Amino acid sequence: MPRILQTLERCSIYLKSPTAKNESAKFSLIERLPDGKTRVYRSEAIDSINQLFRSGKLTFIEAQLACKDVIHQLSPKRAVLFNEANKRLLNQYWEEEYADREIVDVDSAWNRLVRAVDAVGSYSLLSASRRELQNAVNKNYAGNKQREIISTLNQILRHFRVNVKLKRAREEFHQVRSVTEEEFQKILTHLESDFLKLLCAAAFGSGCRAGELFALEPQSLSGRELAIYKQADYDKVIRQTKNRKPRVALMIKGYEGYMKQWIAISIEERLKHRKMSFSKKVRHASKKALGRAITFHDLRHSYSVYWLSKGLPIYDVATFLGDTVAVVEKYYAGFIATPESLSRAAKL
Repeated sequence: MPRILQTLERCSIYLKSPTAKNESAKFSLIERLPDGKTRVYRSEAIDSINQLFRSGKLTFIEAQLACKDVIHQLSPKRAVLFNEANKRLLNQYWEEEYADREIVDVDSAWNRLVRAVDAVGSYSLLSASRRELQNAVNKNYAGNKQREIISTLNQILRHFRVNVKLKRAREEFHQVRSVTEEEFQKILTHLESDFLKLLCAAAFGSGCRAGELFALEPQSLSGRELAIYKQADYDKVIRQTKNRKPRVALMIKGYEGYMKQWIAISIEERLKHRKMSFSKKVRHASKKALGRAITFHDLRHSYSVYWLSKGLPIYDVATFLGDTVAVVEKYYAGFIATPESLSRAAKL
């Protein structure tokens, strides 16, 4: 088990950076404990940043910003478990469900469980009513964060055979930004490098997330079918996809050529550009081409809207995206097919 629950405390974390007088110093995270004492927070992510900084691959500013990102990611993970029974329950759940698994990021898996159990506060997972647990979660979480909390809690409750199933709060339709294929081709002409053009065309044509594109292999593409089963994170670590499930997506016709060129680039070469600011460059190009800005992730939305406008069922689009039907309905329910689009879809 990565960490004993009883030692978790609410601590403030701050960054200690090298100075002009002491250039050989390392970036480090310092925990300020409730009793006023301090201690160094050990982090593999910070060790990696220090290594890149020392080798000259990161400037001082880049390394400092990367460290601040680590702090931001850690902040919500400094959880307190209020209920002693829940502490014991979570320890038991970890031993029975996770101890024998091959987990890429143990801390991440552990902290996800801690956040979920922390969300119910002082209520016991074994004896509290569904309404009490649901209200506790609804009070502190909404949107995608609530979805993760609810999903994790339901897994734990199911494991201990508790006859309670929590639900996500109903959300209003979420308006997304998207571009048509014609608009995307205009954006493509304003992108500054061939690498970025291939990346964006692969994203528009497949609906993949950036990390998934960086982890694709030559054998991933078969005709227009694309097998997606892993992703590359910002630290260039190859791991499972966001929902930890493989899927097959159908390429938009005409974009499989871009994808062939993209996957012909070695993963090692692609990963050199993993931390590129894609959205900033796409925003700049779209503003020039269309007079309005979109982000890199909006290319995924555009892929979804493309298929829905062709009359493809929401279930199929959800399968291509690796999302649930509920998520697709939330984001894309407004894009209904017209008789003309259904007629075109029949010819696909």
